[in-house]
Amino acid sequence: MWSTAISIDKRYGREFAYILGEVKKNKYSSCAVEESRFRYFVQVVSEEKYRAAVVRDVIRIVADVILIYFKARYLKKRLTDGRGGDDAGTVGDAMAILISSLIYFDVGIESRILNGIITDSDEYSVDGLFMFRMGELIYNWDELCALSAGLLSLNPSDSDILNLTSFLIDASKGKKNKITVSGADEISVFNVTTNEKIYIHDIFSDEKQNLTNAIISCYPEEICLKNKNLSERVLNVLKKIVKIQAAEI
Repeated sequence: MWSTAISIDKRYGREFAYILGEVKKNKYSSCAVEESRFRYFVQVVSEEKYRAAVVRDVIRIVADVILIYFKARYLKKRLTDGRGGDDAGTVGDAMAILISSLIYFDVGIESRILNGIITDSDEYSVDGLFMFRMGELIYNWDELCALSAGLLSLNPSDSDILNLTSFLIDASKGKKNKITVSGADEISVFNVTTNEKIYIHDIFSDEKQNLTNAIISCYPEEICLKNKNLSERVLNVLKKIVKIQAAEI
């Protein structure tokens, strides 16, 4: 048998929930949760023959937490001077979309860098890796924040923020995709171009902002709505940066 552990400070409840949920999805391993006074530990166990596959999944999960959850916290604090409210990210809709576009701006390059760092690490302490090994990535995040703040000047309007967001999405050179949004009580996002369901991360306090984050992560060129009840608030923001059409039910 082979085992490892992913640990994280108890301050990061949303991140811990994501880690545990993703670990449980892996069919080649089992897991258990242990706690100390300040930390959660997700113990992961598998047969030796599945070790490589489980390690790859653990690296992906740790990278997701840093490049999505921790990066969102960092960007929110920098772009709002710490006035954003609670730790999950209480910001306006336009700013949430700008933060989302920045999260995924250099995702390919950052993923390769981070995967190398995590692979070379002796343990999977998520916040430890972030605090002591992320200097190169954080420098890049600081540059993105400085560029965004400079372009927006002192008192940006929502229109200014969304114009910058549109520019960043185009400048990312990411593949443009067709996205469908469907469901009633539980809304889901599906990338038609890559044929995959998109995970809706809990990085903002507002569920509608988390939905727009999931959509932005796909570099959308077009959104097809299969949900007639989708909030007008979401549509009014999204339609300024992407083509939206209603599907025939």
